[in-house]
Amino acid sequence: MLKLSNKKTRFFPVTVDLQNDEGRVRKFTFSAEFNVVSQSAAEDLLRVGSPEVVRDRAICDAVFIGWKDVLDVDGETLEVNEDNRLKLLEELGVQGAIVRAWLKSIGLEAYAKN
Repeated sequence: MLKLSNKKTRFFPVTVDLQNDEGRVRKFTFSAEFNVVSQSAAEDLLRVGSPEVVRDRAICDAVFIGWKDVLDVDGETLEVNEDNRLKLLEELGVQGAIVRAWLKSIGLEAYAKN
């Protein structure tokens, strides 16, 4: 039996490769909160033009609304607000990691860039 959900958002894990304080590339994880979108809305987002960075930002702007398990420079939980969202998206590699996680969360892993 299929039961439709009326949830407006859902969390999904994101893994991103970033440099740690010692300059080594390490995998970091956090949970992203995504807007739940329809099939047609997802298809529209995937049609957003090139280059990939433009598409990644458009998708993040449309679906990425919050997070868990992200700390600020002082080791405190990073508050979910628009300023911090923009700071997080400006970290090199984060946008692509968020988009890959979103694609996996909606079952479209084939569209995810590696």
